Amino acid sequence: MRPIYRGPSILLLSVLVAAGCESSAISAPPADFFTPPPSTVVGLAAGEFQTLSGAQAVAPVDLPPASETQTFLVAVQNASDLASGALPLRFSVRRVDPISVSAVPSGSNPIARSTAPRDRLVLDDWYQTGEVDFRHRVQRELVGARRATIARKSAPILGQTMELRSPVTADGSLETCTSTERVTGVVRAVSSRFAIVEDTTIAGKITGSEYATFLTEVENFVAPISEAYFGAPSDVDGNGVVIVLVTSAVNRLGAAGFFTASDLAAVEDCAASNEGEVLWLIGPDPTGRFGGIIPTGLVKDRLVGVLAHELQHLVHAGRRSFEGGGELGTVDEPWLNEGLSHIAEEVTGLFVGGLRTGANLDLADLADPVVNARFRRYHLGDLAIMANYLESTTNVPLIQTGPITRTDFSRARGFGYLFLRWVADKFAAGGPPGLVGSTREEAFFRALTLGGPSLQQSTSNIESALSSALGVSTTWEQLLSEYAAMPAVDDFADADVPLAPILELDTWNLQAIFENARDHGFELVFPAGFPLTPTILSVGTLPPGGFTESFELLPSSVYYIRLEAARETPLVRMTVSDQTGALITDNSDIQITIVRTF
Repeated sequence: MRPIYRGPSILLLSVLVAAGCESSAISAPPADFFTPPPSTVVGLAAGEFQTLSGAQAVAPVDLPPASETQTFLVAVQNASDLASGALPLRFSVRRVDPISVSAVPSGSNPIARSTAPRDRLVLDDWYQTGEVDFRHRVQRELVGARRATIARKSAPILGQTMELRSPVTADGSLETCTSTERVTGVVRAVSSRFAIVEDTTIAGKITGSEYATFLTEVENFVAPISEAYFGAPSDVDGNGVVIVLVTSAVNRLGAAGFFTASDLAAVEDCAASNEGEVLWLIGPDPTGRFGGIIPTGLVKDRLVGVLAHELQHLVHAGRRSFEGGGELGTVDEPWLNEGLSHIAEEVTGLFVGGLRTGANLDLADLADPVVNARFRRYHLGDLAIMANYLESTTNVPLIQTGPITRTDFSRARGFGYLFLRWVADKFAAGGPPGLVGSTREEAFFRALTLGGPSLQQSTSNIESALSSALGVSTTWEQLLSEYAAMPAVDDFADADVPLAPILELDTWNLQAIFENARDHGFELVFPAGFPLTPTILSVGTLPPGGFTESFELLPSSVYYIRLEAARETPLVRMTVSDQTGALITDNSDIQITIVRTF
């Protein structure tokens, strides 16, 4: 593979190229044909990729002519790590010289499928903006609050009645430290590390034996994975367990579950604190008494997976506060914090199924009732937020320091999950085996959870954890230049064309898992199968004026376009400009990555 040129820029344009043959000579066009300005010429063998930066990236990019079929998949990505607004861009493609044979329309697009809208999952609104707003509110209200003093409370006893302070008011609003609401619950199951407490307002729909079965799965699978990947939870109340509260308060908030760092605060500074570790999980509400209708079966399907997700948040906040010495609420930025919790769901599901990371898994056995149940419990939510991201990759509000108001934050969650899985696959593989991956992978995620001695956040945390846990020295810009191609080409290229390993996701077959889910009972959630559907152009039939499309990109968002040609391909020129068509003179924000896939 040719070396990758990397520069200091932070806007990424990834151009994924598939070509049938390679030519280093570019014939001069006729005098009356379009005369271009100086350009960067990129010629690649199948499977190779190259990254352009600086002056090379802001110049037009030429893909050499060939006597055989060529295909180009172009991804334009704003890789800024600043909380800036959307970047307006224009992307243009034109033929620079004519082809000598009759144009042949491109073949069918194997990626793009139905554009039918997906069925919305229960609680989608919470994932769009609700949870990230919740996280920011907790942080604001805990400024200056002291940590609870380590106590020695008695462990809960089966059948015991407990009263807990609730940050959710009766009308469903959130008052993290000032709420006077209380939840009365009964301990329904107890293990060595957890106690399930059921809110009396939703009692009678899940049996005690079912709760005990859930808790056995938590003890055997969730707890070991969580400790290996993220660390041990704190125990400020000294009762030896984490309280798992199944309550209608979560229903009124419109969530599936939450953890709030306010429960670790001293009650003198935060009156609604429980001064202990509590996970708040949704309760069954088949009549919609406390909000939307929540079938009992849905709660049974998702209870353990949501617990795994929220446990990461608890460990994350506790480690940063008690182990790292940070202020309460000093957690990572929402996109990365949520990405870690989706990793928690994923690796727990793999552990339950006896599977391992790096195995290029699909869900071909989804029709099996056991596999289907495991998919619903641990992987459905991950796949759904990933689909949100891949369906609309130009509007991913990743780098955001305040509440999300512009767009669907579930896309940022989807990006965070997929990006973290790719980083772990690429840089943490090898070494002694851990529970589902390597011990290097476990160490990487534990480092991310804590954030190092400086409690790093967001992109700097990624860089720091790679360095401290894995000995990998890299930058955010370098990572994005290597990542951007992957969602579009993983397990998509011709089987005879081996792509550079950095371009592949090793744990999942992205093409297959969405197809499997669609074909085995989840067609309403994933009607299009693989959701990334780039614009398709036949370069052989481009009009004389070429093709132009304008769009806006939020930081780290991406736009994809696929260019295809048959039989013979002309010299193709691609240009990124501002939306007036003017060349971009400030080249500090531009990178171009080119990959040939055929």
